[in-house]
Formats: sequence, C-alpha cells, structure tokens
Amino acid sequence: CGYCTPGFICSMAAEFYRPDRAPSGGPAGECGDHDDEHGPNGFDLHSLSGNLCRCTGYRPIRDAAYGLPSEPAPDDPLAARRTAAAPAATPTEITGPQGRFVRPAGLSEVLDLLAGDDSPVLVAGSTDFGVDVNLKGRREPLVVAIDRLPELRELRWAHDELEIGAALTLSEIERRLDGRVPLLAQLFPQFASRLIRNAATLGGNLGT
Repeated sequence: CGYCTPGFICSMAAEFYRPDRAPSGGPAGECGDHDDEHGPNGFDLHSLSGNLCRCTGYRPIRDAAYGLPSEPAPDDPLAARRTAAAPAATPTEITGPQGRFVRPAGLSEVLDLLAGDDSPVLVAGSTDFGVDVNLKGRREPLVVAIDRLPELRELRWAHDELEIGAALTLSEIERRLDGRVPLLAQLFPQFASRLIRNAATLGGNLGT
C-alpha cells in the first residue's frame, strides 16, 4: 500500500551509505554466500528493525535491500558525506505561543536555566518526551535540548572505569566501544530498534 515505504527507504539509505558496510561475497541480489542477517552486499537486516509492513511481506523488501550495489558509485554526491563530521550545533532559542525551546551553547548555560523559575524539561533524543507531545498533546513552557553539548558527549576509560557522557546515543556508545565491553555488546542489539538507539541517550534512559 506504500504506507511504510518512507521508513523503509530512509533506513535502507542509511545502511547503504554506512561507511564500514562490506560485501560478504557473491553477486548482489543472490541469497547464497551470506549469513541470516547480512546480504552478499553487506546489508545488515537489523537496519530495518522498527519498520513494519502489513501487506507486502518482508522477503521482497529484504531482496530489494540485497539487490543494492555493494558500494555507492564514485560520482555519488552523498558518498563523500559518509565520513564527514556533522555540522556544529548552533545555539538556538525559539519562542512561540505555547512555550520556548532553547539549545544552549554550553553546560553552564543549561545550569543557569535549571536554576531559573521556568522548570525546564531537558531533552536529548526526545524518544519519551516526543511521544507525549505527539500522542498526549503535552506542552511545556521551556524545553532545553542538551543533545549536542560537548561536555555530555565524551566517552573515555580512566583507571579501569568507563565514563559515558549522558548525551551520547546508544548507537554512538556501541560504535565507540566496538565490543570492548562484551556484556554491553550483547545488550545493545536487544534494546529497542536501531531507529530508537540512534536517538535515545543513556542519560535520558536513566532519567525518565
């Protein structure tokens, strides 16, 4: 029916342009030399998790994903952007009739807002708050986005201790750890879908 098509296309595009996607052998589109979760073109079926189809069935969708080229064409204008750094977040403040949205420049500004009288709601991935806004009509006088604060996006080892920034998404944590914490490596694929893990943060998960 096409209802689910945009979600599948966006997820396929993200997986298609994943920099470390590697073919597993065999011509693209053939279902031979690959495992149950990866196509011969290196396409990871987990990238489609969170997308639901009630009419077509998943096999044609899987075959379409496996039929994609093993890598983008040399002249693909989006290919060079795969490894480029994300644009720096710009401090922003938007005021509307139902409230105010602020993306501060640094942690000290967040602390000043928290000390004020507006009782701000902090959001990072907004995977919980966004649901309340969409489905329950929730509105707050002040929403403060902390997802791009550099002070909350660090991950480092210190004396056999792991320090994880509260604004790092679960996918970012998984990628940066790269299997160095086996228990977390097992946990992350079981936590929600990749769509959620790409937005949800450790701090938000603990704080809501």
